[in-house]
This record gives sequence, C-alpha cells and structure tokens, in this order.
Amino acid sequence: MRYNGLVANISERVIKLARPPITFRYPLIGGLPDQAAEQRINSAIRQLVFGMLHRQREPGLVYLNGSYLIAVNRRGVLSVVFDSDSYAGGAHGMQYKRSLTFSLRSGRIEQLADLFLPGSDWRRRIDAFIRRQIAAQNIPLIAPFHGIGSDQPFYLTPHALVVYFQLYEYTPYAYGFPLFAMPFSLFRDIVKPGGAIARLLRG
Repeated sequence: MRYNGLVANISERVIKLARPPITFRYPLIGGLPDQAAEQRINSAIRQLVFGMLHRQREPGLVYLNGSYLIAVNRRGVLSVVFDSDSYAGGAHGMQYKRSLTFSLRSGRIEQLADLFLPGSDWRRRIDAFIRRQIAAQNIPLIAPFHGIGSDQPFYLTPHALVVYFQLYEYTPYAYGFPLFAMPFSLFRDIVKPGGAIARLLRG
C-alpha cells in the first residue's frame, strides 16, 4: 500500500504566558500529501492541548508546564503522548497524561477498538495482561481493577500497545502513571488488516 512509508514532518509550537507562568509545547504536523488530513490532525492536537490547559488553569495556579512525546511516526501511523504538570497549592502538584493516535492517510483519530477485528477478544486479552502485571509487579491499588473502559486511553510505540491510567484512578499518587506496554505479538491473530498495528507489525 502506498501509504505504508508515510511519515509526518514534526515542528514545535509553544504556548507561553508570564502570569501565572505557563509553558505548553506541542507538535505541528506537516508534509502530508492530503492537506485536509493534515488540518484534521493539527486541529485535534490543538483542541486537546487547549482542553488540558483549561482543565488545569484553576484559581491559585502557581505554574503549568506541558510537553509531548512522539511515540511513533511511521508507516502512516502517528501516536503522540501529552503530559501536563501544574501546581495550585497543597501537598503536591497534579499531572495528567493524554494521547492521540492518527491515521496519517485520513487524519482520523484511531480508537482502541479500531485496531482489532470486530468481535475479537482484544478487550479480554488486555484485561488479562493488566491483571497479570498488577500481580507480578505487586502494584498498589486504591480501587479494584474491573477492566478497561470503552474509551480507554492508549498510545502506540513501534513494537507495543501501551494502555495507561491517570493518577489516583487505580493507584496512589506516589506510584505515578500506571503504564502497561503490551507487545504486538499478543494480538497478532486479531489485529485489523490494514489497521495501525497491522502496518507497524510489518516493520
């Protein structure tokens, strides 16, 4: 497929305010053959970033910093992770993690279910993997793990699907963000043909 080698050009934009001190870095996507897809991706990124800013720009805010990581940018797949850190008084600051995964061909945001064959047991496999890791790593829980949600946040790396949870969702603040990286081989038989994982599996 002619989009297998498609990658995005990445440049950086910065939102910077002096009072209170706010710095939020985010990527600007360019170089795609479909300008409409490029615009859709950049619009979704800006919407997410400004949403994170709005959520943490609360009364008494002392500072807010935001950054991003390009987790994968290859074979027509772009996955970006956004982290924000703010402090508005109290014992410690607050951090949030968000992510977006796109098809560079269409500019469409990929949901977790889009990666797999309809009707397959992908949710059961993810839940089982997370439960095994909770037990193996003796991860401290503040709430029972009942399984991933229908809109479960995730991102892709070149070799793994990473599912994560927010601070306080299942673990105490001191533990940080619970991250569960699942190798693509765990899903090889149920990935959607032509989907993001299928393309990355081909190298």
